[in-house]
Amino acid sequence: MTKIIHRGWFSIAIVVALINGLEVPFNTATYAYIFKLITTRDLAGVGIYLAIVLGGYLFFSLLSYQQSWVVNKNVAFINLRLKTRYVEAKVERDDPSQQDFEANGLSFLMNDLKLLEDNYWRNVFRLLGYGTTILVTTGYALHNSFRLTGIFLAFMLVPMVFQRLASKGTTTKATVWSQKNAQLATRVKDLLHGAMTIRRYHAEAGYRTKLLRDVGSVEEANAALKNRIALANSLLMYLFYLFSETPIAIGIYLTISGILTLPEFVAVQYSTNMILNSVNQMLTCINQIGSTKDVRQQLRRSISKEGVTAKLPMKSAQFQELRLTNISFKREHRDILNVVNLRVQKGEKVLIQGPSGVGKSTLLSIMLKELPVTNGQLLLNGQEYDDAQVENLFSKVSQIPIIFAETVRYNLTLGMPFSEDAILVAVRQAGLSDVIKESKLNQQIAEDGKNLSGGQLKRIEIARALLFKRQVLLIDEGTASLDSATVRQIHDTLLSLTNLTVIEVDHHIPHELLSKYDRHYQLNNGRLEALN
Repeated sequence: MTKIIHRGWFSIAIVVALINGLEVPFNTATYAYIFKLITTRDLAGVGIYLAIVLGGYLFFSLLSYQQSWVVNKNVAFINLRLKTRYVEAKVERDDPSQQDFEANGLSFLMNDLKLLEDNYWRNVFRLLGYGTTILVTTGYALHNSFRLTGIFLAFMLVPMVFQRLASKGTTTKATVWSQKNAQLATRVKDLLHGAMTIRRYHAEAGYRTKLLRDVGSVEEANAALKNRIALANSLLMYLFYLFSETPIAIGIYLTISGILTLPEFVAVQYSTNMILNSVNQMLTCINQIGSTKDVRQQLRRSISKEGVTAKLPMKSAQFQELRLTNISFKREHRDILNVVNLRVQKGEKVLIQGPSGVGKSTLLSIMLKELPVTNGQLLLNGQEYDDAQVENLFSKVSQIPIIFAETVRYNLTLGMPFSEDAILVAVRQAGLSDVIKESKLNQQIAEDGKNLSGGQLKRIEIARALLFKRQVLLIDEGTASLDSATVRQIHDTLLSLTNLTVIEVDHHIPHELLSKYDRHYQLNNGRLEALN
């Protein structure tokens, strides 16, 4: 966690918190001084006392605002680093095939990291002030009466032990809440994504029970977490009363017996009361910090992967051949691919057809190392290959286009530097000129591309693949929703690029285009069959 703080601002926050922690000792000393003035009948000291108190309170009032400002500055910087690194880790290193990858990632970013801000980072800064308060006030109390202060401190041990036991249950409740919240996020994401489908079929009643159940589970888990924290805090409060009133009674006895003066007793009693209150606040903070343990562990696992799987650029690598030998793949004990053999050489255009659900998309995912094979061998240029080589040599046009809620330009370039000429060439090759002419490159695309047609979105993805000039292009039903004229235009371009290797799976290719492919296969019963 220390890697994500700004050392300068964090150091300032520490200094301000430590100084602000002196407010309680200041209150304690000035309060005890009242009884000294009364017992000594020092009239001249009253004016001095008032000046010191008013000046001190003005200083600590201004310092309190300064502390809030500095803490907010630190929290903003920490959140900036944590959230960007978490999203970077999800985008660049985590496995997108994980169950509920998108919903869980979004839920963690929006909810769990907010919990971390409130219950961890802000409490860390509070602990610094409480620590100063306890140390300085304890020193002042010991100065007045070592014996009575020792009695008060000894009685503090029981609540501290109880706090350690209570934090374990709080952590468990926080884990349950986080899991239920992620489940609800998945449910709501699905409902919003399919809102039009639900309306179209008048299926509003079909989701309400499950939504009510998931919302109820989250609220019950949240209430259970809050109740657990409240119960622990209530018991802690009672224990503090129990173990603070007893030493007060002892102090009264020592004062009446003449062992302590009244100002000394008041100083110790008020000091230890402030110490107890500060310790109580400190333990409450620690209790809340403990509730973020799972969030911190999950975050640490995510951002600690930074650099572990970093890909080295392979600009000099040249694609020569992709060979699949005796590839088999099973999903849930069912054979999807069975002894598939395929050899694709540089510049070849290969078409694989077959009915829906036969495993065409699975075969492409295996080529991209997104799925592990059950048996067989994949070789790139005669050698086994890894994710880094895939990312440097392959591009893919998917059945469902990957579109960002950004401009057309960003969706083409993904924020990388490309010349205007290169962008326009890719746009023309993908048959996207009508969109660019109509709306320019800087048109904002709505969420999920709702302000463009499905065909336009697919052409954007095709243009993106052409712009990045990967040597191997995999097309998964990439032109299925386009009109026949656009399909022919795009294929005329793609299949004429001599340095581009194309592996396409599609069962809607116009018959007149088949002759443009070097090889044509049919996938049936998990096997590839060569067609004329």
